Amino acid sequence: MRQAPYKSRLASPLGLMARPMHCRFSISIFMAFYIPWFVQSVTLRSDIEALQSLRNGIDPNLIPPSSFLNTWEFEADPCDSTGGIFLGILCTEPQNNISRISIIDLDESGYDGFLSTAIGNLTELTTLQISNNKFRGPIPISLYNLRKLNTLSLSRNFFTGSLPREIQRLKRLESLDLSDNSLSGSIPEIISVLRSLNFLSLSNNQLTGQIPNLSNLWQLNTLDLSSNNLHGTLPHFPLNLRTLILSHNGLSGHISTLGAMTSLKTLDLSGNRFSGSITGEIVMLPNLNRINASLNNFSVVEVTQIPGGESQLQVFDVHGNMLSGSLPVNLVTYGNLREVNLGSNQFSGQIPEEYGGKLGGEWRSLFLDHNYLVGTLPSEFTDGGGAYVRGSVAQNCLTTCPLNVRWCRGGQRSASRCNAQNGNTTAESNF
Repeated sequence: MRQAPYKSRLASPLGLMARPMHCRFSISIFMAFYIPWFVQSVTLRSDIEALQSLRNGIDPNLIPPSSFLNTWEFEADPCDSTGGIFLGILCTEPQNNISRISIIDLDESGYDGFLSTAIGNLTELTTLQISNNKFRGPIPISLYNLRKLNTLSLSRNFFTGSLPREIQRLKRLESLDLSDNSLSGSIPEIISVLRSLNFLSLSNNQLTGQIPNLSNLWQLNTLDLSSNNLHGTLPHFPLNLRTLILSHNGLSGHISTLGAMTSLKTLDLSGNRFSGSITGEIVMLPNLNRINASLNNFSVVEVTQIPGGESQLQVFDVHGNMLSGSLPVNLVTYGNLREVNLGSNQFSGQIPEEYGGKLGGEWRSLFLDHNYLVGTLPSEFTDGGGAYVRGSVAQNCLTTCPLNVRWCRGGQRSASRCNAQNGNTTAESNF
């Protein structure tokens, strides 16, 4: 991103041309060591000093020659420069011949250092984007003085410390991305006053505690809190949320309240301790196209028949739970479904013939491995479309599943284990 091209505003030295020729040489020497009064900086002086402090906080030996920061040449004016100088900087239109820094959007050059506290002096800043670098240490408290910020992205750095209450000052924030850092502590409840937020990602940190009530963030579209150390039950979320990613935490309890979130498109609850039922209301959400509820403690999944295949669901992943009973045959009524993973559960009974009819058609992957399914492998798994679908039925209790068939690689469970699980009703399984 380049700065706005403003023309130079150097005043003319009145009367200079009227001076005798023999004076010009001495004047030139004087000007080389002195910036005269008529040279006026377009950029506010404190903004220039803040940029200098920002650059000085970074190891100069790790600023690549091709990087944005290498173009910050302070002999020039940041808001009065053109060409390849001060890349990553945009300025406001001049007011009373003064411009302010409004956007800092650094490239991903691996800058290593600390974010200067002087960043808080850039009070006209609306965007600060320094992601995918190596900034370290706490986020300066002074940053929360930037009350005009609407985009703040510090992701993929090495920031430490906690999120302070001062974050409530950034009431104009629309996008907040602090993901992939080393932030700790809890998510402050006061974050719910940032009513303009539509994107919030705090994923891949070391945050602890419970998720606060976020229902007041009614404009929020995306919430990603994955890969932290959060625990407790689900709070109230904004009903207009479209993407909810809570994977790889220690969250527990039931998820039935999510059935009211009719705008959801992506739901990822994987790698937690949720239990109870994945309700039919959730599976049937009208806009939902991805469900990942794998690696939890769910014991029931309710799959209601969809008339006319009106569901938007494309990915259904519930592997690694405690689901039992027969495989949910109503999945075949979800007309847009492409990927199904029911592996590593306790399903029993036979593989529905209807599943075979989906292979080579709509379904592109089907994993039924590590269950207690019985009977024979339907012919569709080896003939026609089944040859082009990713999947496995290994480690079940199937009586006919030859090892030379791709679906059967990995063998079946032992007869003793199958008999113990299925009440001694299964025949000897093959290996």
